[in-house]
Amino acid sequence: MSAGPARIYADWNATAPLAVEVRDAMSEALDGPFGNPSSAHAEGRRARDVLSAARRDVARWLGARPSEVVFTSGATEALNHAITVLGSGHAVATAVEHSAVLEPIRAMERARRLALTLVPVDDRGSLDPEQVATALRPETTLVAVMRANNETGNLYDTLAVAQILRQRAPRATLLVDATQAVGRIETSLDGLGADVVAVSAHKIGGPKGVGALVARGRPLDPLLRGGLQESGRRAGTENLLGIVGLAAAARLAPCVEHLVALGQLLRRELDAAVPGLIVHGEPDASARLPQTTSVRFPGFDADSLLIRLDALGVQLSAGSACTSQTRAPSHVLSALGLSPEAAFETVRISLGRTTSPEEVYELVARIARAVQLEREAVVAHRPKSLTSAQRSRSTK
Repeated sequence: MSAGPARIYADWNATAPLAVEVRDAMSEALDGPFGNPSSAHAEGRRARDVLSAARRDVARWLGARPSEVVFTSGATEALNHAITVLGSGHAVATAVEHSAVLEPIRAMERARRLALTLVPVDDRGSLDPEQVATALRPETTLVAVMRANNETGNLYDTLAVAQILRQRAPRATLLVDATQAVGRIETSLDGLGADVVAVSAHKIGGPKGVGALVARGRPLDPLLRGGLQESGRRAGTENLLGIVGLAAAARLAPCVEHLVALGQLLRRELDAAVPGLIVHGEPDASARLPQTTSVRFPGFDADSLLIRLDALGVQLSAGSACTSQTRAPSHVLSALGLSPEAAFETVRISLGRTTSPEEVYELVARIARAVQLEREAVVAHRPKSLTSAQRSRSTK
């Protein structure tokens, strides 16, 4: 019995496979200290030493101080934490922020704790930092601008936004969702200009269910209350095994050049193999993530195409994995001015550190095959036109 074609994973923005180095570190930790890091006895102290070492690794990775790192269950918790405890009065956010930013802000808006101004992007998904400046009010306390968009791959100049805030709203906190940027482009706290940054382990080859909130120069009350873990900023016994995995992922060498080469190869081969496709996002390669491509196949429903691709051994998505269970157009693509029809014809291709050039060639060949099969299916189901004799008989 045939095992079918080798599977090609091209949905790294949804989650990355667990890196071998991370698996090894976590396996070693399983035989390590099992104590509670808050306990005073020897086993607790051993666990606390492991926790401290991991905190130092994550801090070094992001160019922060260990005391600025708060471990969380992931970027969603980190973003909710920052928004809930730091937001009041008025918030500014881009229209293409992840739902983990927009939804907690909207919940606070419904509770009348916060007013929200959304800053638009242009039809390429690009952001003019001056529009952020225009949206500021005297009561603005929070500004959320992601570093890299999870669907289009567009990069946003958070450092320019930080400079605007220093001049015009020095009391406002700049919150940067760096979830998709870390590990794919050079990323540091200073380079982002951020007061608060959120990251997640599973996007960079770490385990699911762990992330970090990095807060610089901002007192951070806890979102989760109880014990005094994380220096009183996040109650609950730390997920030591997950944190070890996050630290191991943070130690992986950046693979920027590899991803740039893959992205260039993918776009070149796609253009040649599938005429008529439309790529969304910033055309300037330096202004987007190198390995993320949002592409529209006019005339083909994305969900149907993805089912076809899955049968051919290719794993892609139609956008953010967090919203894939709904049949609503992507808010990111809508912000670019796309119609619902165009949004429903769009898929996201995202590559990663273990993707090979050979896989890219095969990926494009299978995409072209899926498009051809979809085209043939449409033709097969199209009502046949009547011959002149048939038309004559039908009128009698």
